[in-house]
Amino acid sequence: MISLTDGTGTLKLAAGQDYLVRLPTDRPVVMPQGLTISGGHNVVVIGGTIDVAGGYKASGGTTRRGMYLVGQSGTVFVEGVRFESSTSGTLTEGIDLDQRLGAVVILQNIHLDRLVGTYSTNHADGVQTWAGPRELLIDGLWIDTEYQGMFLLPNQHFTGPMPELFDFRNVSITGGSSAGYMIWKDNQVFPWHLFNVFVSPGSHAIDDRSHYLWDPTNSLSAVIGTASPPAVAGTAGVGYVSPGYQ
Repeated sequence: MISLTDGTGTLKLAAGQDYLVRLPTDRPVVMPQGLTISGGHNVVVIGGTIDVAGGYKASGGTTRRGMYLVGQSGTVFVEGVRFESSTSGTLTEGIDLDQRLGAVVILQNIHLDRLVGTYSTNHADGVQTWAGPRELLIDGLWIDTEYQGMFLLPNQHFTGPMPELFDFRNVSITGGSSAGYMIWKDNQVFPWHLFNVFVSPGSHAIDDRSHYLWDPTNSLSAVIGTASPPAVAGTAGVGYVSPGYQ
């Protein structure tokens, strides 16, 4: 088991090993570089708050990213985590995924505080994948964004197989006045199940879906556009089993 402490940045885990990562439950853990987990087989991250504070200096300016998951080979399960910045009140990026080893990624009851970005600087996304995963399963996700919500290109930088399943349940994405696309997906066709996925398109008209949902395959037809997404509830503390189509 790994207990996270203030200042933790990158966890470099041994290939083929399983890990349990715990956050403090009595206070936020201050991690200006966010939490990067590199390697490992099955990795479980359990509840708490990650405060990226003022972030860190990177090319192009200051970065306040919540989490980066890269190079796992089994199942990654992240449950009950909030990402915030006590310094600025905003993130510049949420959760990024590089899973070209074929991992299954499960996100359950995740909160991402206000994301900010611009076209000419950082393209802030709540959840972004550019390589895999084999399966992406989400139950309970809250994103508050002034730029984009989810940017899903699982083969953007990956020539391996397309995903076997994306399954999103109980998702709420709220766009601010300058927000753009709440969900952006490329033209690949793979199994995708959506249930209780709500988006508020910010300044865009609710019936003008092409301005806040981008999906040439029309697999986002089940997404509900609304002026104010309702609170959605996941199932805290219960392991998520890939449902396929039920």
